[in-house]
Amino acid sequence: MKPLFHILAILAAGAGIYFSYDLSKKFEAEQTKRIATIEENKVVTANAIATEKDATVEHTKLKKAQDEQEE
Repeated sequence: MKPLFHILAILAAGAGIYFSYDLSKKFEAEQTKRIATIEENKVVTANAIATEKDATVEHTKLKKAQDEQEE
């Protein structure tokens, strides 16, 4: 009876090792995707901020040109 318990304990430990390793690989893949998404969001945000600044500059130029045209 005692050897059966030891065999079951070894099998349970092996199953734990397998599932732990499997989940760590899945987590690593998800972590890589998450980091890539964060980097992509940083680029998109930087482009949006730059575009907004350009739009503000163009709006200021347009307003100045309209004011000069009215004079």
